[in-house]
Amino acid sequence: RVLFRSMWKLEFDLSMKEDIIVEAYNEKLWNYRMPVYIFVMFIGVFGIINLLNTLITNILTRKRELGVLQAVGLSSKQLSKMLLIEGLFYTLGVLLLSISCGTLIGYLLCTVFSAMSIFGKVSYHFPTVEMFSYFILMLAVQMLFSYLAIRQIKKQSLVDQIRELS
Repeated sequence: RVLFRSMWKLEFDLSMKEDIIVEAYNEKLWNYRMPVYIFVMFIGVFGIINLLNTLITNILTRKRELGVLQAVGLSSKQLSKMLLIEGLFYTLGVLLLSISCGTLIGYLLCTVFSAMSIFGKVSYHFPTVEMFSYFILMLAVQMLFSYLAIRQIKKQSLVDQIRELS
């Protein structure tokens, strides 16, 4: 009985030490991950701001052209459809570029970290959920912007649109 108690106590002590080691490793890993997550979110926000800047610049520089097109017979429905499709092309281009470059960079970083043995053997897994979330967010931002831009253009008279940049 005494031998059993001492063996149980030894196993219990070893499992506690193992739990402490695993917890310390997970905490250290989290300390490495947090800055990476912040950096990735910063890049994502920067990408959304860049998309908005491109869409806003496109609308502002083409306001006169859009007014002339409406003056010669372009309906509001056709204008809305045209601006929405243009925005979708920008968004899909950004997403394709993000997926291709991001996948390549992620794979290369995993290969480098694996070779350096900082985190042990690191294998690359495509971030499907994160990419899908980013895709939905980009589409939502683009659709909202297109809706607001179309609403703003419809508020202005044709004469004001044509005269604005002359």
